[in-house]
Amino acid sequence: MKRFLIVITLFLVFPLCSWQYDTQKSTFFYTIDFPDSEEKWTLVQDNKKYDAFFQNHEKQAFIEIIVYDLSSAGTYIELFDYIVNRFNMNNGSNNEVVFCKYNAIRGEYFFYYMNNPFKIDFVVFKDNYYFYVVMGYSYKEQYNKYENELKNIINSLKIYYDNNVVYSNEETKAKDALPINKKADEKTFTTDEKYTYHIEWDKNKIDFEFLKADLLKSIKELSEIGEYEGKYWKGWAYYNIDFNKPDYEFTFWKNFYQDMYNKNYYRVNNVYDYFKSLSAESKMSSYQLANSVMKCIQIIPYERPKNVINANNGSKTLDFFTPNEVADWKQGDCDTKSLFMVIILRRLGYDAIMLHSSYYGHAMVGININASGSFIVYNNKKYYFIESTYPNWKIGDLPPQMGDVNKWNPIPIQ
Repeated sequence: MKRFLIVITLFLVFPLCSWQYDTQKSTFFYTIDFPDSEEKWTLVQDNKKYDAFFQNHEKQAFIEIIVYDLSSAGTYIELFDYIVNRFNMNNGSNNEVVFCKYNAIRGEYFFYYMNNPFKIDFVVFKDNYYFYVVMGYSYKEQYNKYENELKNIINSLKIYYDNNVVYSNEETKAKDALPINKKADEKTFTTDEKYTYHIEWDKNKIDFEFLKADLLKSIKELSEIGEYEGKYWKGWAYYNIDFNKPDYEFTFWKNFYQDMYNKNYYRVNNVYDYFKSLSAESKMSSYQLANSVMKCIQIIPYERPKNVINANNGSKTLDFFTPNEVADWKQGDCDTKSLFMVIILRRLGYDAIMLHSSYYGHAMVGININASGSFIVYNNKKYYFIESTYPNWKIGDLPPQMGDVNKWNPIPIQ
């Protein structure tokens, strides 16, 4: 059997939780097995964030494994529902099962990606340390051909802990499901150190809460992307950028913004909860709610991260702040604030994208909404410009000195 091994270091994930680290060895790992056959499987991507992506030789079937921190969701069912909704999965069903001796939820659905129909089988579960998402999918018309192989690969997952403890699906029965350590959950969710950022706009005055652990994690993530090795910058290799393609710089930012969206999606929960409640209580229209989100982000003082950070990598090198850093430094620049806004808008159900212009050296938000003003057409939809840098810009406003819409490129966020 062909086996891929992924090793994860616990102290990288729990920098504040010495109580837990002290009681654990430094690493654990998981494996999955691929069948020995003419249909070979290859590892296409491992982005160092525990997202492993495999494809078969025919590029018709795919396996993906993602490991999320416990702060990513409240329950494994919540995370499962998020994935179903995010990718607009439909015509499917799910069941609560036992997977690797843990309670889990597993389902089969159809979805579209890049206008192509797919069918997917995936399972979501959690242990005391992480959430696990194990997915096998194929083009819809090819799924029956690969279904058994995909299921066998998914079911082959084994998690190895200390003291030679191995959790797998071999002879697993419902009564064998292991309970989650409640003390670990409470420590993770209710006692983490928090910090606040006070923002006022219109009649709104709110102290948004953020987790200090998320801040430290986001700083580390940006440092890994923005590191230098001598004179060589690791950012290109981090996203496997091909320098032979003329748009390699745009490709970097496209990958980077998607990566930052994925990593920071659940780190703005308090901001999202506020706007969700505001909409329900005030019975705002869709436009009014988007306008309020826009004004909230616009009021954050503008400053380039590279002018703030003293370090020689990470946020300074990338000239980018994550939402947690925006809250910590209480300032941000164009793409920093734009991505923050995109995360909130998309969590609220809006069709929002990043708009990037190398020509103007600027980034903005695009929102598909009933509005007026300047817009860009992408996938036969109008995305109206939103300037995030300063207050008083309206939806559809485009700075006159940046008014050529042909010099703007849409960056869809999946």
